[in-house]
Amino acid sequence: MGSIIGSAVNANANYGGRFEGYFNGGTGNYCWGVKGEASDGNVNNFGGEFIADDGIGTNFGVTGTATDATTNYGGKFAASGGTSNYGIYASVPNTQTPTNCAGYFNGNAYASGVFVPSDEALKQDIQPLVNGLSTVLQLEPKSYNYRLDEFSQMNLPQNINFGLIASEARNVLPGIVEDFVHPEETDTLGNIITPAVNFQAINYTAIVPFLIASIKEQQQQIKELSTQLSSCCSLSDSESNKTEEESTVTIQQLNSSAKDLPVLSQNRPNPFNEKSIIRFYLPKGTKNGSIKVFDTNGAVYRLFALTGEGPGTIEIEANTLEGGTYYYSLLIENSVIDTKTMVITK
Repeated sequence: MGSIIGSAVNANANYGGRFEGYFNGGTGNYCWGVKGEASDGNVNNFGGEFIADDGIGTNFGVTGTATDATTNYGGKFAASGGTSNYGIYASVPNTQTPTNCAGYFNGNAYASGVFVPSDEALKQDIQPLVNGLSTVLQLEPKSYNYRLDEFSQMNLPQNINFGLIASEARNVLPGIVEDFVHPEETDTLGNIITPAVNFQAINYTAIVPFLIASIKEQQQQIKELSTQLSSCCSLSDSESNKTEEESTVTIQQLNSSAKDLPVLSQNRPNPFNEKSIIRFYLPKGTKNGSIKVFDTNGAVYRLFALTGEGPGTIEIEANTLEGGTYYYSLLIENSVIDTKTMVITK
C-alpha cells in the first residue's frame, strides 16, 4: 500500500521525488510540497517510496532542503508504537570500501546515546588483550587545526582539536584506521562543483580496550612495586641505625622472597647536613643502571653509574651540593624505575 511511489532512471542526476511548497500569502500555518500517509496495510505501509536508478553521475532516492525558518529540518523522522521502532534505518554492504557508509554526515552529529554491537554471540576467536600499555605508549597524541579554507566543503571542526595522526596510528593499530572518500559535488548537468577528497579516519572507540588493558597492567606493576617499597621503606628511624651490612641483607632477603624487581630506598638520614646513604637493589641481568640526582628544575647534579646486580649503596655528601630540596631517580636502560626526595640542610 503506497501513498506515493516515485522513480527516476538513466539521467545525469536522478531524483525519485523532488517536491517544493511555498507560502503564497494565505492564512495557513503550514505548507507541504508533499505529504504522504499510509495506514491499515495488511503487511507494510509506505507513506512514500522513492527510487533512483542508473544515474550517470549521482542518484538521490530522496533529497530534502529546509531554509529560512526559525528551525529547519532537512528531514525529520519518527517511529513509535511498534515492537521495534527505527526513526531512520540505513544500510550498505560491509565491503570495507572507501565509499560505503550507512550514514555520512558532513558536519557535527549529535546523539543522546551510541551503542556498538558487542554481544558474545556475534563474536569468534575471542582472546585476552595483552600488551595494552606498550601499545598505548606508541601512540602520539597531537593538537592541531584543520585546513578549513582548503577543505571548506567538508565542514571540518573549527578551533584547536586534539587526537592522533591517522597514518601514524595505522603503524601501531592498523585496524582503527580506514580510508574514506568525501564525495564530489556536481550540478544538475553533472559538472563538478567541488572535487572528491580522499582521506583517512580513525575509530577512536577501538582504542578504549587498549586503554583499559594498559591501566590494568600499570596497576599491577604499581601494586608489585608498592609491596616491595612498603616492605623496604618501612624501616623505622631506629632501624636506620643498622649497619650497612644488616640493611643490605634486608633488601636481599626481600627480593629473594618476592619477584626479582628493582628497588630504590629512601636515603638515610633525611634531611641531612653531612652525609646520607641511598640503598638500592638491581635485578639479575641488569645492565646500564644509574642513579641521577637533580633539582626541582630538572638540572642534573650527580649521575652515579651502577654495575653488577643485587643490593648496593651510594653515599651523598652534603658539602658537594647547595642546601635545598633534591630528587634522585633509579634508572635501568634509561627508564625511570622510581624517584624519591631528599633535603640538605645547612
